[in-house]
Amino acid sequence: MRTMLHRLLGLARARGFDAAGGGRRWEGARTVDGLNGAILAGATTAARRAGWYARNNPWVAAAVDSLVGNVVGARIKPQSTHSDWAVRERLQALWLRWTDHADPSGLADFYGLQAMAVRAMVESGESFARLRVPSDIDTIPLHIELLDREQVPMDLHREIGGGARIRAGIEFDAAGRRAAYRVLSSRPGDPLGSVRMDPIRVSAGDHRREVAGRHRARDGRRCEPVLGLALAGGRAAAVKRDPLVCHRRPHRDRR
Repeated sequence: MRTMLHRLLGLARARGFDAAGGGRRWEGARTVDGLNGAILAGATTAARRAGWYARNNPWVAAAVDSLVGNVVGARIKPQSTHSDWAVRERLQALWLRWTDHADPSGLADFYGLQAMAVRAMVESGESFARLRVPSDIDTIPLHIELLDREQVPMDLHREIGGGARIRAGIEFDAAGRRAAYRVLSSRPGDPLGSVRMDPIRVSAGDHRREVAGRHRARDGRRCEPVLGLALAGGRAAAVKRDPLVCHRRPHRDRR
């Protein structure tokens, strides 16, 4: 009776956010209580699953290739805008000379590193790159070393005094600024990797991190892979041969 009077008098109130409402359609709806905790608990597993599907499922592999192609395209190439034509030509020549030697392993050039970094961002949610300055080469002394996300331990948390702390392998100073990364010398589980697995401290100035996670911690610490949504949808649909097929409700026979 009270509800009916409220409706007749126009006193009924609705929530400002429809997603915070109630009713039968929200029964059993799940929520994320803490985004940071959810990412720390599940991002590694989600990234490993995404990597498996990207290498074993042709539909997922094609989706990853398409995303990488759309982001990198025909290579992201900087162009000098110096006013002096001779200086521009000199800079361009030095740039082209460096791109062939950007990878310390010599397996790819700078543009190949771009594609590999974007692929890692799509599959695992983030991509780490270490800037190294070698002293024993004749070319421009700068190398870009790509790191696997698991080389920055997700489970490394520590208070290091003075207000500084390590969270998910990333060191923050007392003001909350990113100060350094704790990096393993090789990927965990690599049979040819180093036996010693103590992480070393790499200054944030020598480290670059690109993120493209579907969900990202509020403070920007770690991310969930972009493929996580596709894999979760495919799993919910229970379609084993193709995790990207959308789930459709069966049509009811109306008579």
